[in-house]
Amino acid sequence: MNPIDAQIIQDVGVMYSTVLNHRQPLKREAKYLVREMDGKKGIECKRILETTATSVRNLHLKQLPECTMMAAHFDDLIDQIGAVEELCVALSKATVEWDKKREEMKAERAPRHEKAMAAIMQERLAKFEEIDRAAEAEIRDFEPQV
Repeated sequence: MNPIDAQIIQDVGVMYSTVLNHRQPLKREAKYLVREMDGKKGIECKRILETTATSVRNLHLKQLPECTMMAAHFDDLIDQIGAVEELCVALSKATVEWDKKREEMKAERAPRHEKAMAAIMQERLAKFEEIDRAAEAEIRDFEPQV
């Protein structure tokens, strides 16, 4: 075997024995790295939770008063809508009553109206007959000029 190969084999042996001798420290270092990663992950989760909690707190402080104020306005609005609905119902009833009264008045006036119309028609017929008689008299009295 040549000396270079012997040297390489010796170096590989030293490395192997070093790795075997340092197995426990490597395990501890790996555990430390895992714990450190978990810690960083936990810190990140904690930061996210704190941000979320802050957002919720801000929303609670800002939006809750607005929502309660809007709820009060909605209650007022519902009351106003109820009042308008009552007015509409009253107006509808009044319209029905008005229509009934108008029909009753028409029914009461109908005989008088018919009598008045009959009297007017008789007067007109009398006028037409008078005009017709006058026209016939003029035609009879008319002498053609030759």
